[in-house]
Amino acid sequence: MKSIKIILGCALLMLSTSGYAQVYSTVNAPGRSAINSKETLSNLVGEPYLYPAFKKAFVRFANANTSLYDVKYDQLADELIVKGEGEQEYAFSDPILEFKFQESKKTFRSGFASTGPKTSEKSFYEILFDGNTKYIKRAAKVIIEAKQYNAAAIRKVDESNSYFIVKPQGNPEPVRNNEKSILAALGKPELAAYVKTNKLNLKNDDDVAKLLAYNDSL
Repeated sequence: MKSIKIILGCALLMLSTSGYAQVYSTVNAPGRSAINSKETLSNLVGEPYLYPAFKKAFVRFANANTSLYDVKYDQLADELIVKGEGEQEYAFSDPILEFKFQESKKTFRSGFASTGPKTSEKSFYEILFDGNTKYIKRAAKVIIEAKQYNAAAIRKVDESNSYFIVKPQGNPEPVRNNEKSILAALGKPELAAYVKTNKLNLKNDDDVAKLLAYNDSL
């Protein structure tokens, strides 16, 4: 009986620590790239992260495993950071296909063809509509220098958003978030009547989603 209790105790210990072990099997040692080191970030005006604090997000890896982590999305480096022991910041070592924030439901995904010189298939895009035809946004941030009269230039974080339509089996096609550009990309004259009848504003992401849902139904 005593030996059975010991075996059960060991099994429970393994189960209780398996979640902790899983985190550290999928991350690298702590450390940040030079451009986004804490020292460099401290000299910037503005927010380099999507959210300044760690938020819970479901992270799906290339091997199809999905787990819940405390993360920050660094939009300057296009990198997902996970909170480790002692508030240290770690980078995932396994390729990430998608992450979805638990609270806001914002979803970001990689795997799309490159959309510019600073992107690759590893780049993350926010998924605004996830149907047969997709509407995605490259929600990046960049550093700009703002010159001041008789003063040193200020290094600021600025948003740089780009929008794309992705047709089935197609590559991302750049669009502006307005009616003319989106309708031209979809290439279906009947969609203009749907926009007018339903009074859709295609500067609004939710209205674009409604249009694309209708487009998928045709």
